[in-house]
Amino acid sequence: MAIRLSFAHWLMLIGAVGLFFGNANPVAHVPFVALAYPACLGLLAREEHPFRRGWLCGLAGAAAALYWISWAVHDYGGFPWLLAMPCAVLPGAWVGLWGGVFCFCLSRFCPAPGFGLLRRAAAAGLLWYLLEWTRGWFATGFPWLTLASAQARWPLLIQGASVLGDYGLSGLFAGMACLLADIVRSMLKGEWAGRGREYAVSTGVLMLLAACIAGFGVRRLEVLPLHDPLAGIPAGTASGEAVPGESGGLTIALVQGNVSQDIKWVSSFQESTVDKYLGLSRMTFAAREDAERPDLVVWPETAMPFYFQLGGELPARLREFARDRAVWLLFGGPAREAEADVSGNGMKEGAAREGGKTADAALRNRAFLLDSFGVPAGHYDKRHLVPFGEYIPPFLDLPLFEPLLQGVGGFSPGEEHSPLTVRNGKGERVRLGVLICYEAIFPEIAREHVAAGAEVLLNISNDGWYGKSSAPAQHLYLSVMRAVEQRRWLARGTNTGLTAFADPAGRLWTMGAADPESGVGLFEDAWLTGNVRPETQRSMYFRLHPWLPALALAMLLLVSFSARVKRP
Repeated sequence: MAIRLSFAHWLMLIGAVGLFFGNANPVAHVPFVALAYPACLGLLAREEHPFRRGWLCGLAGAAAALYWISWAVHDYGGFPWLLAMPCAVLPGAWVGLWGGVFCFCLSRFCPAPGFGLLRRAAAAGLLWYLLEWTRGWFATGFPWLTLASAQARWPLLIQGASVLGDYGLSGLFAGMACLLADIVRSMLKGEWAGRGREYAVSTGVLMLLAACIAGFGVRRLEVLPLHDPLAGIPAGTASGEAVPGESGGLTIALVQGNVSQDIKWVSSFQESTVDKYLGLSRMTFAAREDAERPDLVVWPETAMPFYFQLGGELPARLREFARDRAVWLLFGGPAREAEADVSGNGMKEGAAREGGKTADAALRNRAFLLDSFGVPAGHYDKRHLVPFGEYIPPFLDLPLFEPLLQGVGGFSPGEEHSPLTVRNGKGERVRLGVLICYEAIFPEIAREHVAAGAEVLLNISNDGWYGKSSAPAQHLYLSVMRAVEQRRWLARGTNTGLTAFADPAGRLWTMGAADPESGVGLFEDAWLTGNVRPETQRSMYFRLHPWLPALALAMLLLVSFSARVKRP
């Protein structure tokens, strides 16, 4: 029996397919195809049951794009596939929910006579921006699969984020997609009769916006000088050597330890983990006796699976390495901090150490910094934690979810910190804004670092949970948006990949100059050394950011009000 799909069903299918193929995926990533998602939602808003159909469209596409969540839950959470599969559907339903809300709200928009298509497109773009912005903070926030980050593979298309930000650029793309869909729909339905001027102007505006995005992209890529951070410094592997790079700026060696999640938190493997990272770090100095050395060596999130601040033989080896090599060392690790003293000045009175832990103490996901003398020079604690990965929400605190936590248990969010300061080979100070893993997907956190004086953004992460899936590429593209928004270099050090550098224009340098989605560099013992340039100028988006949501809401209300005022 043949199944006949209605027009609305075809729209739901095309929108879901566009959301999947428009983002990094294991089949074929074509960035502009992501625009089919808002275009189909815009057309579904004209059909019956807009909320339900818009939600189902987004659910199907988002769950497919987030398939790697089920992979992680099955492999590391110990869930059988029967229970693991819905774990991708749940966040997919959450992402798709906002598509349903978009559909419903747009279905209630009644454009006034005269250029109704443009009014509707403006409403769609503003509404999309506000919904993506809301999704970034509501219920802890999950701003994954944004429309703009889907285009990050093509730097030309994302330069507008330096003015509008990730969410604002997504809104612009969504408004244009809805306008194009309405124009095509009107052509197919023969609605041009008597409204030729309106459709001609609408088409002209669409073409003008496309030209502006491309022209601004070309201009900004020309204005921002192309500085190759890897010039003469190819990626290194356990059997290769790195060679000198350019002088000036800050030379960073990103060490990718590739420590398996299965053994990472097993105490008997702590020493071998330290041996691996120290060995790879020494290789970054190979063949550099007469050339510029790394100023800073970076190890990824929770690279050291022990409590560094409690002292002992392993922490002493880290200090010795920094002192002997006269290099700054930044590494991730857990930290126990007394609740009454988050400044690191001592434990709360009466807190007792039990088996290497501290009673009545908060567990932090921390980035430690040692100076070139091996002396602690500061730290940064992760503030935005991953639900079910670093903590379990109180209302779902069940033994079922405990295997998903890091090996040391649930973390607590850290306090606000100033940028970490390092010095390059010339003795110049460089301030680092540290983003730990999940924090790189939130524009507000990166902006706070820049507002505090950060000149370089440093993202340390561990995406080893997700195997050779599309998750590392999706995470990388979201991180790149922070570099463009804030006009800062981004150095991204990870445990298993993708380790990379991104310049303020979003141009990427990865292991072997490979495509981030090729799988090259994933799950390898390797390092990537690059020279980045500290930036002090602030982008237009940095200045506009506090005002954009209120401005968008005011414009949406204005457009919506004018749409309901009848002309005499």
